[in-house]
Amino acid sequence: MSYCENSERSKHKKIVRTWRKEEDEILLKAVEMFGENNWDKVSELVPERTKKQCKERYINNLSQRNEKRKWTCEEDSTILSLRNCVGNKWTLISEKLVNRSPNAVKNRYFGHIKRLGISELELVEEALRNRSSSAFEPVDKNMFTVCN
Repeated sequence: MSYCENSERSKHKKIVRTWRKEEDEILLKAVEMFGENNWDKVSELVPERTKKQCKERYINNLSQRNEKRKWTCEEDSTILSLRNCVGNKWTLISEKLVNRSPNAVKNRYFGHIKRLGISELELVEEALRNRSSSAFEPVDKNMFTVCN
């Protein structure tokens, strides 16, 4: 037998399986019953899945916080400025965004913002350009008379 076959690492091989629809349904019901902070109990109802697998599957794929929509310049700017302040604390950063998971925020940063070398100033300028092209422009407050 080779060293690799006897090693401690080979005894604990990680088995990767795709999540089935039935497992997702069970997971959603378990989270509904026990909440998002009781992964020990949740995982007891999901056969052959660990609490870590259940938590990651729920947060990254099933949670309402993981919304699939286009990213805005404001969100990119928030990610960039908060990352400059707090570092790679994706959970903390995601809490400042609406319906974005920590994993989605991390992927956005490394897959788009950092790769393109976008600066915070560029994002702010783009957001201002988009805002000024809106159909709803602010009006002068003196345009109307206030009635009491």
